[in-house]
Amino acid sequence: MSDVLTTQETEIECADGTRLRASEWHPAHSNGCVVQINSALAVPRRYYAKFAHFLAEQGFAVVTYDYRGTGDSLRGHHRDSKATFRQLGECDMAAATRYVQQKFPGQRHVVIGHSAGAALYGLAPNCAEVDALLAVAAPSAFQGNYRYPHRFLISLFFNICIPVATPAFGYFPGQYFGIGPLPRDIALQWQRWSKHQDYVVEADGTPLREHYHQFRSPVRFLHIADDKLYGPLKSVQSVASFYANAPRQIVTVAPRDVGMRKIGHFGFFRSTMPQRVWQSAARWLLDPQTP
Repeated sequence: MSDVLTTQETEIECADGTRLRASEWHPAHSNGCVVQINSALAVPRRYYAKFAHFLAEQGFAVVTYDYRGTGDSLRGHHRDSKATFRQLGECDMAAATRYVQQKFPGQRHVVIGHSAGAALYGLAPNCAEVDALLAVAAPSAFQGNYRYPHRFLISLFFNICIPVATPAFGYFPGQYFGIGPLPRDIALQWQRWSKHQDYVVEADGTPLREHYHQFRSPVRFLHIADDKLYGPLKSVQSVASFYANAPRQIVTVAPRDVGMRKIGHFGFFRSTMPQRVWQSAARWLLDPQTP
């Protein structure tokens, strides 16, 4: 067997025919576990490349992918995409789960969900088929979860920026607001959900929980202590409650505890994160009984 890990580009086909661009990392020596990384909203899969490479060096196979309307899965311009926020969970995450099952049969299958990548994963009809979920900075964006002054900023973002800019541009130009650009219907559905305490809801406000409640594998939520704007503790606790029948734990990661000045919403996956933190996550993915 080669002592060099390999990577390859591929595509994942969704049930509705949408094709998602994806990347695979194959370890030189497998530990029998494959990791599916569900990206944060509007974050392209390449953001997770260094973390995926690290996992492959530890023996994990890894699959990353771009949601519809994002990164290399975008066809044309963002204003041409008809993607909805709900489809990211129901269609794209479900397709990625099915792809991993078919490509890596018999292996332990775990999911790392960053932000919306965990908050929406319970929409996937097959989410309960995986062995564990590591949720990193995974908030409910319900505006009531935030404290001032951050609540003022979140309210401004959802109640003015999105509803004003999205119709004007034909998509949400998130690149000017600290995130990536978003197709129109993703942005507007996200904005509507931010008004609901139950967050992930039907058009009439009924909570969407069927598949969340079917999930019974271990879930670890990493709350990033200095992620005040995107993922305060209350918002992470809210998402944890969605997975009501799963063994759940919330672990707070504070910058000072890992020798960093700041981590924030996106810092966990940067190469500046101490490898001992990544190693701790890797150990948990193999054995959720690990402290």
